[in-house]
Amino acid sequence: MPGVRVRLRQWQRADDLDSMAWPPYVDPLSGVWNLQRPPGVADVVWSTFGDPSIRRTWAIERTSDQRLIGRVSLRDIDVRRGSARLGITLGQPFVSRGLGTEALECFLGVFFEELGGSGFQVLVLDVAAVNLRAVRCYDRLGFRYIASDWREAGGAFDATLLDSPAYVDRAQFFRRDAQRIYAEFYEMRLERAEWRARVAQERARR
Repeated sequence: MPGVRVRLRQWQRADDLDSMAWPPYVDPLSGVWNLQRPPGVADVVWSTFGDPSIRRTWAIERTSDQRLIGRVSLRDIDVRRGSARLGITLGQPFVSRGLGTEALECFLGVFFEELGGSGFQVLVLDVAAVNLRAVRCYDRLGFRYIASDWREAGGAFDATLLDSPAYVDRAQFFRRDAQRIYAEFYEMRLERAEWRARVAQERARR
């Protein structure tokens, strides 16, 4: 599954140790990016999927030196319905370079044309609305906004950030009550027919 600058391969046990060596994210809002979905959200707001304990993971390698730079995963896999939920993580040194977009472009071809026999039909994801870089990436790849949910940011989140002029444009993605702060998450969806249409348009422009 090669790309120009990245390639995908199956995740290996040694990759767990390598990924632990990635430095922490410098963005102070990064702590809200991976908040868990509240119990029952998937059942109430969106279609239900298969066993959430089933997960498949791929490593993202840089082709120039075979260095591990990230991972792509599928969970909530339902082969019968042809659906799964996407996850992607890049190490801090490798963000904002287009590498994640390139890795996902490779992965979408595999997901829609190879996995599950003849390929899956629907790929969904959830992303923190405040993670503007990730949202732009998914938009470019053709994912559509479906709905939002709000998740408790937790006591570790520094709420004073939202009062800083540097983050005034991010305040819209948070809600407060008397005791808690909640972060908005987008549910996004890409169907096989939509992906194929986008690929055909890009090929026609070349």
